[in-house]
Amino acid sequence: RVYAGADAVDALTAAGAPKPQLDGKQSLLHLIEQLSKKKDCNHIYISRDGVSLTLGKSANSAKLV
Repeated sequence: RVYAGADAVDALTAAGAPKPQLDGKQSLLHLIEQLSKKKDCNHIYISRDGVSLTLGKSANSAKLV
């Protein structure tokens, strides 16, 4: 409040906490769920330690299942 002023502090408080971004710390299922909701993502390829998972949206599907 001293440096930015009361209005700036009130605006930050009203906005709330930032939304979490996708990262490697989230569970694999949650990561896939969030990626499948993206409109600009048609294919998901995950590979680790010799295991791979590939998911893709077809032209008729609205979301990955």
